[in-house]
Amino acid sequence: MEILSEILRIVTLLDSQSKVLPLLKAQNGTSSLSDRYLAGLASDQYTSDEAAAQDLYGSSPNDQRFRTLKSRTFDRLIHILLLLEPSQTDSSEYARYYFKCYRYLTGAQILMRFASRKAGYIVAQKTLTTAERYEFTDLCLTLSVLQRDTAALWEDYALFTALSAKVKKYSLLLTL
Repeated sequence: MEILSEILRIVTLLDSQSKVLPLLKAQNGTSSLSDRYLAGLASDQYTSDEAAAQDLYGSSPNDQRFRTLKSRTFDRLIHILLLLEPSQTDSSEYARYYFKCYRYLTGAQILMRFASRKAGYIVAQKTLTTAERYEFTDLCLTLSVLQRDTAALWEDYALFTALSAKVKKYSLLLTL
């Protein structure tokens, strides 16, 4: 319960134009149990899983239906969280670019995991340039590792060596 409430709080905080809650509502215009659960979380109506399960299903939090609802709600919130773009008025340039680089990093990882290594490499390369400009050391390290691993698969020794140096550099910076 606490985790879902916290994720919902962050999602609604980052989305200043109230685009989130409509995206979380049922597509057919009806009020579903999921909509009621989200509304209850947003309004602090549910202080515990017991209260939510009792209100929604008249049962305990161990009920499979409630556990499924909670799991699907978690998935929906994470999906929305990844789609958010902090508004330009509510966050600093630094925060906006960090969020953008993080999303691009996720995109690069997904591309590489699904056998589109070249596209993932290009996304990682472009993102690394931005991450270096803003000194996002944690992202620079991850992006450099992705690119270095790709260079190894491509058997490009010169590129592998250059990227290994970057990995070492960012690893040292993070340990300071």
